[in-house]
Amino acid sequence: MSLTPQYQTLLQQVKALSENDNNLVSILSNISALLNEHLPDINWVGFYLLQQEEKVLYLGPFQGKAACTRIPLGSGVCGTAAKENKTLRVANVHEFEGHIACDSASNSEIVIPIKVGHDVVGVLDIDSPSLERFSEQDQQGLEAIVQVLNKQLETLDADNFAVYYETPNNLSYKSAKYLSFGVTIGIILGLIFSGLFLLF
Repeated sequence: MSLTPQYQTLLQQVKALSENDNNLVSILSNISALLNEHLPDINWVGFYLLQQEEKVLYLGPFQGKAACTRIPLGSGVCGTAAKENKTLRVANVHEFEGHIACDSASNSEIVIPIKVGHDVVGVLDIDSPSLERFSEQDQQGLEAIVQVLNKQLETLDADNFAVYYETPNNLSYKSAKYLSFGVTIGIILGLIFSGLFLLF
């Protein structure tokens, strides 16, 4: 299935906005503003970013009413999509087990995981006041947009992700693995050298 003209245009606009930008906040802010402007019959669009150590999605840039700031991984539509690493298109959110009602006016929802490599680092979340608002064509178009976003996120350095959390150790993408590995090696080497020092 090819993209609709609307999503073809949106895809080109997302590419133009993000390809020369190396700042996470401005990229996500512009994409959420663009989608909010051009997608009809929605009442919220934005991003949640995954904090790996806490297994919590934190609110990122968005357009709409004030929203839930923390969503545990596996909870609600957003947390479930992130945990299962798959798009969830929900025709009626009130029938979704464990739905988190940040806005009681929302009746349908689509959530698409954002990834760096194979790692989920967050989600794109869009709500609508109408039931069954999001179609297969919407899903295909939005997944294409997220693919462009994923590619751009791979070029960003760790500081862009760390800005959402208190310490650099709370990175939410794959470089956190290398940081943790380095810390572990440092501890092991420290213990070894401490042992050698005691022997002599």
